[in-house]
Amino acid sequence: MNRKPCVLAVDDNGKNLEIIEEILGEEFDVRSASSGKEALVAAATLKPALVLLDVMMPTLNGYEVCEEIRKHPALRHTKILMVSAKTLIHDRIRGFEAGADDYITKPFEAEELLFKARVFVKLRNAEEIDQLKTNVLSLFAHEVRTPLNCLILPADLLRAEDDFDEEERKRLAEIIYRNAVGLHSFFEKALALSSMRSGQWMPVLESLPLDALIDDARAKVEGLAGERGIVIDVDCEEGIVLFADQREFLRVIVSLLDNAVRHTPEGGRVEVRVCTGETDVSIEVTDRGEGIPRDHVDEVFEGLVDLDSDHHTSGHGLSLALAREIVDGHGGSIRVESEEGDGATFSVSIPLALATQFE
Repeated sequence: MNRKPCVLAVDDNGKNLEIIEEILGEEFDVRSASSGKEALVAAATLKPALVLLDVMMPTLNGYEVCEEIRKHPALRHTKILMVSAKTLIHDRIRGFEAGADDYITKPFEAEELLFKARVFVKLRNAEEIDQLKTNVLSLFAHEVRTPLNCLILPADLLRAEDDFDEEERKRLAEIIYRNAVGLHSFFEKALALSSMRSGQWMPVLESLPLDALIDDARAKVEGLAGERGIVIDVDCEEGIVLFADQREFLRVIVSLLDNAVRHTPEGGRVEVRVCTGETDVSIEVTDRGEGIPRDHVDEVFEGLVDLDSDHHTSGHGLSLALAREIVDGHGGSIRVESEEGDGATFSVSIPLALATQFE
């Protein structure tokens, strides 16, 4: 599924929104908002590559909306084109001061708008990939040092000492194996995330019974759950079928279950609930951990950002970032709701176009 880049058009005039859709709709996934407040909600949810932002709007004008978008960490690479009938230089300067990348005047030429949309979406993608490379290298330096030491030191002991008993040798071998597996998993996740964010991945879709997929995911985390005495309670009716990439969507559910098990107190319970609505199917995974600080909730799925958060330690942020990329690639959405001290609920929603229920 090759998804079009998302463009958010913001204007309180419905006719202008229709014109933008007509010009850009063939190449871009054009979404619309008719007010500044609606635009901020849409931008935070959609994370568009480009925002076409009308200046003159009631309540919140374009400059104010632009400033608010620029405060959102997840939108730092989003490009913003201010759209206005005003042509005075001080109006343009005000737009640039608010954080706009460029300015286009009404009535605009179709070719100019399409050309600028193409250019700024490409620029946004290039900047995001450059930042991704920098973050990957930084994360490698942070995450790899300790596991490497835990490989080298036990291996060195085994090479240097001949009088270890069998039990001691097994213990050292287990340390080496565990850290080697951890490193392999880390590199696999980092490479997969880089590939997905670079637009080099497309899901291979097939019909998958959701209850069986959840059972497979639960089996993969049963070992950890058993060690911690945690029960995974699943509520999923039979007959719900996803049209999804089996390998990658299984990775999503495993990541959410693993995350919940790790952050639920020993002897606790993880709850999995599947709900079908009018437009989508949602999978909710709830843990009983310490929750996520309010100012970190928006960054949990970033993956390559260093967060001081219970849900973003030991490289697990990569798993959550991968989950978001996979869900996005299926046309769905993923979010988290949490209060400090009261656990967290991760929710994945898939449109009914990709989920059907047998009668």
